[in-house]
Amino acid sequence: MTNTITYLSPAKLNLFLHITHKRTDGYHELQTVFRLLNWGDTMRFEVSGDYFEPPPNPLLAKEGELLPIRLHCEKQLTDNPNDNLIIKSAIALLNELKKNNPPPNLPIIDIYLDKKIPTGAGLGGGSSNSATTLMILNQLWQLNFNKQQLQAIGATLGADVPIFIYGQNAIAEGIGEIFTPISLPPQNYLLLMPSAHISTA
Repeated sequence: MTNTITYLSPAKLNLFLHITHKRTDGYHELQTVFRLLNWGDTMRFEVSGDYFEPPPNPLLAKEGELLPIRLHCEKQLTDNPNDNLIIKSAIALLNELKKNNPPPNLPIIDIYLDKKIPTGAGLGGGSSNSATTLMILNQLWQLNFNKQQLQAIGATLGADVPIFIYGQNAIAEGIGEIFTPISLPPQNYLLLMPSAHISTA
């Protein structure tokens, strides 16, 4: 088993965004073009020598202490650690595993997040971290979920999570989870970051 994986958790741009319909569940039907950037957060996943048996209900975990992951980040991301999408992604993955199989004893994974993508900027930082967590934990824990299954889990965490699991530039429809790949020419972008923060959830 690979003991350490370092992965770019990329930012994204919406090259255009057209809202076609607001659904009763609060989501919006849309059309957009997602462009994934070669810039973003860096996430390092290290398999510890400790093993952990998940609790009967991971949702009862307090501040991530009862999960087989430990999150390390110099910046405080949320007031409540359980609100962090990395923690939520681990919980969602374990809950999906429990639907079909008893969770095995899992090695505890230390996750180190070097945060570069600003929050509230519409660049998908939290969603990208979520997708990266789903993909790498799936690999390190050898859970064998395929890409479509991971995208479905990701969609329960946020509308932008599936594009980062899809992993390529795409035209997106639905709530942003129906993809058609698109070839885009190389392009440089200048991103201006005002001091304002807008929740894009």
